[in-house]
Amino acid sequence: MASVYSSDAKYKQTLCVRFPTEGNADIVYKTLSVDEEFRPDRIYRQIQCKSDTITIMFASHELRYLRVCVSSFLQSMALVVDTLEAFK
Repeated sequence: MASVYSSDAKYKQTLCVRFPTEGNADIVYKTLSVDEEFRPDRIYRQIQCKSDTITIMFASHELRYLRVCVSSFLQSMALVVDTLEAFK
């Protein structure tokens, strides 16, 4: 299978998550942006941080991979947010 790019993928999902502060958004962005996709040949992910909002774009040719990737990403984000709350 060829590499997945957002422009030619059949399935796409974009999430925008707003945080209480720019600092929180930056911490979450820096924590999650270093993780590479397990199957970059099957899933495309791009993360952007602007002000207090993180935008994550996912794309895949297979719906199953998109669903698993989004679910996994949200679990990781929840862990980071819970950690931020614990050290508040």
